[in-house]
Amino acid sequence: MRKIPGGWGQRPQISQVDLTCLLKEEFQFFWDYVYPRAATNFLEQWCRKVMKSRLKPVKKIAQMLQRVSENHTASAPPMP
Repeated sequence: MRKIPGGWGQRPQISQVDLTCLLKEEFQFFWDYVYPRAATNFLEQWCRKVMKSRLKPVKKIAQMLQRVSENHTASAPPMP
């Protein structure tokens, strides 16, 4: 039996380039949402995931998206 590096229960390390590509590809699903609340939920979860990463340029994008989202929802009329 082969020994697993790092032991059981630990995630394999992923490079910053790979993580950036995965986050970018995952964000493409945002454009498929039809309902505003579902898109907002996706954006909040995506931004949370990005803020846990160590990717400063991607964190800047997430912060900008959060600001724009907050401004947009604050100025949007209430839904019936």
